[in-house]
Amino acid sequence: MGFKARAAGGARSIAVRPGLQLGMFEVGDSRELFAVVERNRPYLREWMPWLDISKTEEELRSFVQSSVDGYASGLCCRWALLVEEKIAGVISLEDVSVMHGRAKIGYWQAKKHQGRGFITDAVRSVLRYGFEERNLNLIEIRAAVENRKSRAVAERVGMKLDGVLRQREWLYDHYVDLASYTLLSKEWRESILQED
Repeated sequence: MGFKARAAGGARSIAVRPGLQLGMFEVGDSRELFAVVERNRPYLREWMPWLDISKTEEELRSFVQSSVDGYASGLCCRWALLVEEKIAGVISLEDVSVMHGRAKIGYWQAKKHQGRGFITDAVRSVLRYGFEERNLNLIEIRAAVENRKSRAVAERVGMKLDGVLRQREWLYDHYVDLASYTLLSKEWRESILQED
């Protein structure tokens, strides 16, 4: 079943805007995902620390399988960012804690799609899913302090900078500090009311 068929399939996909949707992964998606990663490897390497452990289609197949398993367990939700029904990146709701009502959003997209607002709109959709469907209280985005584009996404969707986590992530040959942004459910609901 392709992403087009899945798009109509309810909770496993999210319509973001015309031409942009989030589709839940299936095991057969690893080939297309691997091709996108390969085409964007030099670009992604600037901020994505996982590229050295994702060098083959088989390694990405493990990621896709863990995505399928994570959705079933409720511990994470990973979607393919679909532009005109083709994989253009990944967005996820990770480290879901039902007890504490919190989770983190992570994302990346192919270089050719930068500057079109896809990630910002996708993050808004995942926030809605997290707060409305999963009843979370807090959602976080972490981005390297120097990663201005990723930090700008968090700021555009109304997240607040909580602080900097020192040397929190290993990026190939050095540690980077991460800016931690959060949004509370009540803040998100207030922002929705202001838009109406």
